[in-house]
Amino acid sequence: MASASKTVNLHPDNYLPSNLEPTTFDVIVIGSGPCGRQVASKTAAAGLSTMIIEDELWGGDCPFWACMPSKALLRPGEALAAARQVGGAKQLIENSRKVDIDGVFARRDKIVHDYTDQSFVNLSLKQKCSVVRGKGSLLGEKKVLVKNANGQEKTLSARHAVVISTGSEPVIPDIKGIHDIDFWTPREATSVKEVPEHLIIIGAGVVGSEMATAFATYGSKVSVITPTSEILPRYEPEASRRVREALIGQNVDFHLSSRVVEVWKQDANVCVKLSSGTIVTGSTVLLAAGRRPRTKDIGLESIGVTPTLDVDPSMLVNPVEGQWLYAVGDTNMRAPMTHMGEYQGRIAASAIIARSQGTKTLSSEAWSEYAATADSLAASQVVVTDPNLATVGLTLA
Repeated sequence: MASASKTVNLHPDNYLPSNLEPTTFDVIVIGSGPCGRQVASKTAAAGLSTMIIEDELWGGDCPFWACMPSKALLRPGEALAAARQVGGAKQLIENSRKVDIDGVFARRDKIVHDYTDQSFVNLSLKQKCSVVRGKGSLLGEKKVLVKNANGQEKTLSARHAVVISTGSEPVIPDIKGIHDIDFWTPREATSVKEVPEHLIIIGAGVVGSEMATAFATYGSKVSVITPTSEILPRYEPEASRRVREALIGQNVDFHLSSRVVEVWKQDANVCVKLSSGTIVTGSTVLLAAGRRPRTKDIGLESIGVTPTLDVDPSMLVNPVEGQWLYAVGDTNMRAPMTHMGEYQGRIAASAIIARSQGTKTLSSEAWSEYAATADSLAASQVVVTDPNLATVGLTLA
């Protein structure tokens, strides 16, 4: 099943490490996603020389593979569903949930800039940040190696801070036969160019539920498999149930409290065996079983830190001494959502700026300028299913 994720050039041949001069900056940010760029824009605006390092497309997952394309895929069906509830509009719409697929994909491609990133690079440059393409990894205290896809490399130094903002990656479940099939991750799902006849989704969190909504709208048969007793298990159970019942109304099948034990190819299809012995057969499998921080192989061992990062309220990484290493966004997994990561970025930037000016002790009081609080006490989120599910803070349960 064709998708842009297999054909896009993730490593444009410009902004090379070999062209870097100077190599010492006040702040080095590893990762150009919304969270990292939030830090960088603030520190650069405060007069701190700031370098951003990016290994793939500038801008991170959000504008190309996650938030923006997923909502672009969901919006046409949502708009039609809303119009069908309004007298005077519904009479002009055929009584079908199907959308114009070519139109949906064309709009998606426009929103993701046809998978080109220069506009995001230009924004960073306009914000007076320095930029370089390559994988950033720590070499020790305030030292970062940047190495690009062609093997060019250079060692950079930071005077005040290094910020890890490398995002997250999909979890690939340990399922027998999984690497013998051509499965989708969320990247393939949001960059798809054809609609599968029968999409099997493993996982029923936000990605699984939103993609079930989108592809049911497109006319795919959809089966959702989850080990939990309800979809969207982190949300209010009543709301999750209503979303599931609405999806059942769109001919989505659910296998709740079910684990996948094996998958295999069968002619042009894929067979998925559940712990109950049930076999679900479809054309495409989407793995939506969660995400984990993209913190392996970035040199954390050089400073004695594990890939599981713990941060204080100002986003300083514990137990690193010297108040120089920060982690924002999905890398610390406090609240893995773009807007919460940007919030963390603003907190981290404020702390970096204050410490660069000699402030040794910053207030850790909740809701202060230097303490992230909303990401633990009041994290807001909207799940774009039909109906939408909006949440903030604790559930009633």
